[in-house]
Amino acid sequence: MAFGTGLHPTTQMCLVAMEKLIRQEAEVLDLGTGSGILAIAAAKLGAGHVLAMDNDPVAVKTARGNVVTNGVQEIVSVVRGSLTEVSGSYDLVVVNILARVIVEMAQGGLATRVHPGGVLIAAGVIADQEPEVVVALEQEKFALAERQQRGDWVCLVAKQGYFSD
Repeated sequence: MAFGTGLHPTTQMCLVAMEKLIRQEAEVLDLGTGSGILAIAAAKLGAGHVLAMDNDPVAVKTARGNVVTNGVQEIVSVVRGSLTEVSGSYDLVVVNILARVIVEMAQGGLATRVHPGGVLIAAGVIADQEPEVVVALEQEKFALAERQQRGDWVCLVAKQGYFSD
């Protein structure tokens, strides 16, 4: 009913990156959670709390059901909303959406939701759109730390707070 079966290359690349990056008890934000697969994976990988957010009510309902089915409802909170409704900052933020939306989020304060030294996983980027995403992230003081590509799809891992004014 919502995006995120685990079969799409962007979801797979996010999962690979998360396996390397999630520390025990980490605070994780999954923006555009879809089916909740990445939020559920974060919980299973040891995150202390995961906020899974989507602006689509069908996705929220689907993600909530998947969270319960996977027994991680004590760790994962699923809410309807968007970046503007997020408060606080997180050790890891995952955005597996579209390049255009990632750029808009970067320009709309995404960096404030990532702890200094924290990590952003940005996926859903088609290879020829990658340069505009990288520029938008760098303008918000993210430093590209890793890049994965499968077919035409790219996943970027960027660290927050590595540039000084």
